[in-house]
Amino acid sequence: CWVCLGCVGSLENSVPDKYKLVRLGRSRADFIRPIKIICESKDAASNLFFAYNSAKRSGKIFPEGFRMSRDRTTLQRKLLRSCYEDLERRVKSGETGLRVVFVNGFPTVGSALSKNGDGRFLSRASQS
Repeated sequence: CWVCLGCVGSLENSVPDKYKLVRLGRSRADFIRPIKIICESKDAASNLFFAYNSAKRSGKIFPEGFRMSRDRTTLQRKLLRSCYEDLERRVKSGETGLRVVFVNGFPTVGSALSKNGDGRFLSRASQS
């Protein structure tokens, strides 16, 4: 938990004044449980995500395995799960160079190659 506080604390002034940390799942010796950060407002959470993504893009190093993601609705989880099932089915049938990409905020199975074919992954900006 101290590692999480150190990472979040290193995001400068974007950490909200009031937040709550909660461990998710059951305690097991062979598994590190994720930590949920509950902010006092939606704006505070958005600012924290913006700072985290900016820090990652600027090259800030975070501990191995550290990542942040927003809560997903039941529908979002179902769409993502079905997309990964489709990816697995297509890979088993022999297709290569596929991965899950987000187009207009929705997950879909797409090519892992950029439009230029240089092997870089597609980003949402390059799909517009």
